[in-house]
Amino acid sequence: MHTAAVKAIPEPNPSGLCICGCGQKTEVAKQSHTGFGYVKGKPVRFIQGHGGNDNFVDRAGQRYTRLQVLKYGGLSKHTQTVWICQCDCGNFVEVTGCALHSGMTQSCGCLQRELAAARATHGHNRTGKRTPEYRAWDHAKQRCTNPKHESWADYGGRGIKFLFSTFEDFFAEVGPKPTPYRNYVLDRIDNDKNYEVGNVRWVTYTISGVNQRMKANNTSGFRGVSKQRSRWAAEARKNGKRFRLGTFSTPEEAARVRDAKVIELYGSEAKLNFPWKTPVQVAA
Repeated sequence: MHTAAVKAIPEPNPSGLCICGCGQKTEVAKQSHTGFGYVKGKPVRFIQGHGGNDNFVDRAGQRYTRLQVLKYGGLSKHTQTVWICQCDCGNFVEVTGCALHSGMTQSCGCLQRELAAARATHGHNRTGKRTPEYRAWDHAKQRCTNPKHESWADYGGRGIKFLFSTFEDFFAEVGPKPTPYRNYVLDRIDNDKNYEVGNVRWVTYTISGVNQRMKANNTSGFRGVSKQRSRWAAEARKNGKRFRLGTFSTPEEAARVRDAKVIELYGSEAKLNFPWKTPVQVAA
């Protein structure tokens, strides 16, 4: 709130009317607030501006979702600061500072109407009855667009984008989630590319595990290859079982042996180090 910026209105002024530094007039009864009194017969508030709150925030010029704050609009009947805003749709609306800061009000009402229409259109986002497809769409979008999401660093934080503008576009690409739902997950075919047309699918958790990108501490540069003293070890996994494939003199040789094994285990779903080469055969 505006501090030490209040001046008295000349008498006669029996009600104690003052002008705050922001231009807002405020009426304070005599002796109703600590710091308020009379100087030479004129009402003066020594410390605070209107409303009794020293934490006034000037929001003029700021944007909150679809609302552009234009100017200060006075106080509500509950002495909350009110701001005149213009919505992206063109409408003007008065919103309290609290509603803007908390995100409670994000538009003139058009945003809520659009979301309600979207829910009514595809039927996947009914209150309390979100479908598995809608939850997958929403979670993937949050990972890519919300810096506060717990998985942001592995998605939006490393440049992965969510390029489906609507749920309808997403659903047209992936289709219904296979059953049983608990066995399937949304997957990107290429983990270094975006959530976009041609790069998303439903797969089992086993296939999704195979499709994970290399860990940051990988020193070989190949999936399933690690350094063991002076040689390179190859291995493959499926359903928690590890297949040790031996050690080799170069990481490339180990990687090709590993590729042959994952083709045996996963077929066309295998994530290969050398998809453009014919892998070596693994001895039985």
